[in-house]
Parts: sequence; C-alpha cells; structure tokens
Amino acid sequence: MSDPRIDQYIGKAQPFAQPILTKLREIIRKAHPGITETIKWGAPAFEYKGQICIIAGFKQHCVLAFSKGELLDDPHGYLHSIKADGGPAMGQLGMMESLKDIPSVKVLT
Repeated sequence: MSDPRIDQYIGKAQPFAQPILTKLREIIRKAHPGITETIKWGAPAFEYKGQICIIAGFKQHCVLAFSKGELLDDPHGYLHSIKADGGPAMGQLGMMESLKDIPSVKVLT
C-alpha cells in the first residue's frame, strides 16, 4: 500500500538521492505484495507483519537498513556489519551515492 508521505519525502530529498530512493522503494514494493509503507523516525519505512526496513536520504548518501538484518541470509556478502561500518546511520549496504551502488533486484529480494 502506497503512502503519499513517502512521495513527499522523496520529493524533498537531495536531487542525487531522489532516483536512489525511488529505485529502492520500487524494489521493496515488488518484493512482496503485502508490504505497506509508512513513515517512522522521519523516514520511509516498510512493513509486513512488523517492520522490514527503512530507507533514508542524507546530504551526500542514502541508506537501506533492515530491521533484523542480522537474521538475513547473505550469500553474496552485501550486508555489512552495522557496528563495523559506522553505526545504524550507514545501513547494512553502506552509503549509496548513485544508482550503481544499489545491489541487483535479485540480491535484494
């Protein structure tokens, strides 16, 4: 289910961040038809029987953080240790500065 507040969030994001956030949102929404959108802690959050992940845009990077990322299978080695990579503000995928920094749809889903 789409939340217009996320459209507003993306629209107010830095110009470089808008395509990144849009692409992440698209991938997340396609991952499961039951995913709903909301805003938590001032950023887009995605839920299905509890929170799955949150995306955020900052001045020079974007992040995707999984709520229980430590429980996810990561055969491709994309998920980083949050503690090792600068804390939760970096997300498990690190800082994304362009569309090329987003892992493939297959990997993310």
